[in-house]
Amino acid sequence: MIFRNAKLILFTDLAITLFSVVTSLIGARALGPAGRGDLLLITLWPIVIAMLIEVGLPNAYRYWMAKDPSRVSALFTNAIIYTLVLGAISFVVGDILIPRLIGQRTDEVMLLVRVYMINIPGVVLLSLMRGLLEGTRRFGWSGAARFIFFAVQAAGFAILWFAGHMTVATATFTMIAAQTVAMTLAIVAVLRELKPRWRPS
Repeated sequence: MIFRNAKLILFTDLAITLFSVVTSLIGARALGPAGRGDLLLITLWPIVIAMLIEVGLPNAYRYWMAKDPSRVSALFTNAIIYTLVLGAISFVVGDILIPRLIGQRTDEVMLLVRVYMINIPGVVLLSLMRGLLEGTRRFGWSGAARFIFFAVQAAGFAILWFAGHMTVATATFTMIAAQTVAMTLAIVAVLRELKPRWRPS
């Protein structure tokens, strides 16, 4: 079992690295230095905010699921509630802070920064769902949720590049789509494998 999990994690990490290389090369070639810089600004700060509001919860979820799997319903329900409440708050705070942090940018970039903040709840919920899966040793499902984000992103970038439609805006929406697919897969995996009930605690 340990060997199988190690193989699965290794394969997932190698595939993610390959997809990251493809995405980086296409992004650099299609967008140029200025476009890559704009895309980095758009995608960086929402992820930083998401990491701040996670406050170590994914690790706590792993711990409690490994220690007491019967808590799954309470943890799952709390994850949904926490994500909705803190996601809404962080969206408002981010809308105020991020424009001040990144300085003067074009109107398009500022709009895309605000649009991309919709990913904050997605990042948080994905991390918490992966915590539930990893705590119960469902490494295959957790790895699939990580893998699919990079796979969708790489495929989307490649399609856009070959079609001649790769821009900062289309790249941003591709990454939102990739995050949505990964989060959805993680939720489906938790519902299928762990069968939590709605039980706020």
